[in-house]
Amino acid sequence: MRRWWFVILLLVVGSGGVARASEVVIVQSARIRPYEEARQAFREALSRQPAVSGAKTLHPHQFTEFVLTDGGGREAAARFLVSHPVDLILAIGGKALSFADRFRQIPLVYTMVPDAGSRLVFHDRAAGVPFSVPPRRWVEVTERCLPRARRIGVVFSPGETGGFVREARALSRVQGMQIVGTGARSAREVRARLEELRGQIDVLWMLPDLRVLTPQTAEAMLRFSMEERVPVVTFAEKYLRRGAMIALVPDYRRMGEAAAALAERLLRGGSLKTGRREVTRRTRVRVNAGIAKKLGAFLDTAWLGGGD
Repeated sequence: MRRWWFVILLLVVGSGGVARASEVVIVQSARIRPYEEARQAFREALSRQPAVSGAKTLHPHQFTEFVLTDGGGREAAARFLVSHPVDLILAIGGKALSFADRFRQIPLVYTMVPDAGSRLVFHDRAAGVPFSVPPRRWVEVTERCLPRARRIGVVFSPGETGGFVREARALSRVQGMQIVGTGARSAREVRARLEELRGQIDVLWMLPDLRVLTPQTAEAMLRFSMEERVPVVTFAEKYLRRGAMIALVPDYRRMGEAAAALAERLLRGGSLKTGRREVTRRTRVRVNAGIAKKLGAFLDTAWLGGGD
């Protein structure tokens, strides 16, 4: 009887009745909560998708995970990617993307990377979920949370976030606001540019601009905020604890789910006609009411109920 069941199984497999599980390798930069949330959401969302071929399979996707900061994690991931037939790589975090970029023959999806363009050197089959929040959302949140603020100050690098500032400037005019932007070529110029903004702005934006933002310049911006009594709108919750008033934070689970949608498309042989394609994502707004009270700023949070 066992022999007959074995023959039947071979016939089913040979006829395409059972699909081969897709081999998906997840490479994660480090074990931190945002990365873990994105990874779990990616696995859950992709596991709900049907098999790529065949009538059915118990496990349409086989996941193998590596964390680069774990002991030997980088070496183990490299050995696996070289020695196994891998259908897709998910890179979570900047260091993971830089690592995965070398394996250009394997389709690549990335998320949780604020500077993806500078890290993708070799790969031409990559798709990602952008980490930054779009200008529209920055303008909307500033206008709604700080309705008395008319002049928005920002120190930025024209080569990094110049396009972001130009779009935000156009959007802010529609809301009767003004972007008072001052360009800086490097982090060394940030303090001088902040001096130019004294007495000229009602709120300061801290953008995820890697050319001008360092731990030192972030502290300078937060110190400027206290001295000038102007709120800071930033992109990461950690700055709320250090003196920022509002943070626009990507929804990490939604980013993982969006990455799964891209992965499913690539696994089915879909082409990315627009090149390194990116998809939209949901954001959350976090506030520090204590800082608002300390600065004497009017903070309207009545409309807050979720992301966009």
